[in-house]
Amino acid sequence: MRILITGSAGMLGYSLSENFRDGDCYCCTRAELDITNESQVFEIVLKFNPDIIINGAAYTSAEKAEDNIEEAYAVNCYGVKYLAAAAESVNSCLIHISTDYVFKGDKKNGCYIESDIAEPVNIYGKSKLAGEQIVKELCSKYIIIRTSWLFNAQNNNFVTSIINSLRNKKELTVVNDQLGGPTFLGDLVDSIDKIVNRIKINDVDGIWGLYHYSGFPYVSWYEFACVIAQYSQLSGIVEPDVRMNSILSENYILRAKRPKNSQLNSMKFCRVFGVEQKDWRVGLEKVIYSISNNL
Repeated sequence: MRILITGSAGMLGYSLSENFRDGDCYCCTRAELDITNESQVFEIVLKFNPDIIINGAAYTSAEKAEDNIEEAYAVNCYGVKYLAAAAESVNSCLIHISTDYVFKGDKKNGCYIESDIAEPVNIYGKSKLAGEQIVKELCSKYIIIRTSWLFNAQNNNFVTSIINSLRNKKELTVVNDQLGGPTFLGDLVDSIDKIVNRIKINDVDGIWGLYHYSGFPYVSWYEFACVIAQYSQLSGIVEPDVRMNSILSENYILRAKRPKNSQLNSMKFCRVFGVEQKDWRVGLEKVIYSISNNL
């Protein structure tokens, strides 16, 4: 089973590369494979002839996307188009990672399911939704996974940002009216591994399509930050006298509007691939432990 991974220097791509490095895997950084370069995409895909392409490349900054619209679409839409077309040309399966930000966030009760109408409120979400639509149009064998609030110990993400801030400040203010499911990166990678194993044994009936996968329980950014602070204090990497304050989104000005409800229902994914929705607090403990050992 030959696997091609794009964006292998990034947060997701690197973790995927580490997970699959013992197999027949070609892991490409942006310098080695720029997915916005159509001829390069086709050259490498045709040469390596993968059974599976996992797209770990993405433009992920919602804030920067508002000012860099062309770049966001180049990576999240047109780059995905080239990958999808190349995957189809060699009969490869494309596993593509998308986001909770494809939703408007105005669902009053409960979580978003895959059939809910996607209506992004920022450029990042719009570019990611455009990429999803292209995959559906061009690929006969694809799996799109919408996930949310990814975190690990190594990269710049909400958890590491909160910890760094707590180590330098005595007080933090975080929005409390945006709800979602934090997702430990290791849990997402494990879930993708389950998909790859299904494809390896050719157990693919009914698996192609769109899925949601996130951690649980669902919380606000403020609640998430409070647990990060608590675990960090218990581990000794943050002083115990930090004060956490909450604020409404309307009073916390950012360039990109965020969905207030981006909770993802993961039942379909868990049923089809035989996995469990993981408690993000277990992943957070691993992240805190890793950070404390590297200070």
